[in-house]
Amino acid sequence: MTTPVLPWAEGHDGHLRVGEGWWPLVIELADTLNAAHPGYKFSGVYEKDGQLRAHIVMPGGMTVPDSAYAAIWDAQVKSARVCEQCGPGCHRHHTETEEDK
Repeated sequence: MTTPVLPWAEGHDGHLRVGEGWWPLVIELADTLNAAHPGYKFSGVYEKDGQLRAHIVMPGGMTVPDSAYAAIWDAQVKSARVCEQCGPGCHRHHTETEEDK
């Protein structure tokens, strides 16, 4: 799968710090944000505590609208039910244990 091309804020490296299993969630989020808030840019996309996290900035330093936060929250909630590595339908546990080492 090719890494999604996303709008990145100036000064950010443009690297997704999530596994391919979450890329469809990130693309869906980007499409939702673009439809409602053209001109937004991602300032971070990463995993934290087993969930997708995304941060955005708005053009001209505008305040991020509540509807954008709601879209980000929706993606975060969905990510908790989707394997970061494999995507939907995966039933494997990918955390390395002491026995795996």
